[in-house]
Amino acid sequence: MALRAPPAGPFYVGYETSGTINGRVFRAVSEKKGRSGLGGPYRDMSGTVLSFEDAGKNDWEGKQGTDSFFPFRVGKKWVALYGSSDAASYWDVGVAEADSLEGRWRRIAGPPILTRAENPIVTRLPDGLYLAVYDDLTDLQHNDRIGYAWSRDGLQWQHASLSIPMPAWTTNIRTPQSLIPAGKGAYWIYFTGNTSDHFDKIGRIKVSVRTIKP
Repeated sequence: MALRAPPAGPFYVGYETSGTINGRVFRAVSEKKGRSGLGGPYRDMSGTVLSFEDAGKNDWEGKQGTDSFFPFRVGKKWVALYGSSDAASYWDVGVAEADSLEGRWRRIAGPPILTRAENPIVTRLPDGLYLAVYDDLTDLQHNDRIGYAWSRDGLQWQHASLSIPMPAWTTNIRTPQSLIPAGKGAYWIYFTGNTSDHFDKIGRIKVSVRTIKP
């Protein structure tokens, strides 16, 4: 009987519980197929996708381990933007690749493609351009920006930031949670906001491709 590769599933970050903050990326698969499986139940696949213990990690990765992981298809391969940090002074983003979504995932050696950035979310526009939105950490105290980056091949990225009107309920715009098509070239970006030193509320803004694409 031929062995079949396990189905693809969601990726998530888990942290150590022994007093450290080292993060690892895991993958789980639903026990149900199709749309009915979106609600689970899920089971973990063995091993880790990326780990702070990997021999091939980049030298800029910090003690936070891997703090985010977002895969997307590029031609016949898969590419992922992953983050790491020292959990204090910097948050950077690098690139990993794999021949299939199930892995084996390999980091691309070199400096980070984004600095002072966290939790990138990637989508592909109708013209083939890859677009990412992310938490812009340039100013942690009075941030009114959402970072964005664009790429033709998923490997080389350019970046900028989008200033948005600060809602009355927050003093700090933080992590984008989505980039959802809204029709006619528009997208919804949901984001977290800081109130009383807690990121306990979510807002949204509708942007056009003309706004987020140079």
